[in-house]
Amino acid sequence: MTLEAVPKHQTVSIGDTIITSGYSTIFPKGILVGKIESYTIVPGSNSYDITVKLFNDLSTLKYAYVVQNRLSAEQLSLESEVNQE
Repeated sequence: MTLEAVPKHQTVSIGDTIITSGYSTIFPKGILVGKIESYTIVPGSNSYDITVKLFNDLSTLKYAYVVQNRLSAEQLSLESEVNQE
């Protein structure tokens, strides 16, 4: 998998574990994703492109669940209010 546009102010090292942060309404905090295999600094930008070896082989999945965050609008509204303070 490739992560794109990761800000350069983040410290990145090969072998680091990628875990979801919870800073979105899509992915909850604390889900293990994979380990960094390699990374490059995008020429002319302030970001990395990172190659990640996933912990799960997606080609062997038999079941997937689609979960809808019905409270995402409320979450975004609350976050907006806190940011304005």
